[in-house]
Amino acid sequence: MSMIEEHRMNGQRDKFPTGMHVLAVDDDTSYLKVLEGQLQRCQYDVTVTSNAISAWKILRENKGKFDLVITDVVMPGMDGFALLDLIEHEIDLPVTMLSSNGDTKKVMKAVTHGAKEYLAACGKEE
Repeated sequence: MSMIEEHRMNGQRDKFPTGMHVLAVDDDTSYLKVLEGQLQRCQYDVTVTSNAISAWKILRENKGKFDLVITDVVMPGMDGFALLDLIEHEIDLPVTMLSSNGDTKKVMKAVTHGAKEYLAACGKEE
């Protein structure tokens, strides 16, 4: 059961769920730093990495540690969709896709492949 589900079951729907463990993945290190800061201000425990291959390694080595993955879509090597597929097939973990591309086809691909959210970030170029 995820931390969010536990939070809801304990009758804390009106309180912000602090303390979540989030893995953030983005090849743009300056954007990743901004995202990390925003998540830390929400009182989340944040781990960051700049590529999907290392993210997958972190997830495999730390099964059960994370409550959420936030990943960029377009990255060199393994992209966010490949990471999403691995997570969907091997780890039960919610994934939020992050991209400057709000193209409907990409959004639908993310959702049909299991992403819980698809956020189009303003000001980020891909």
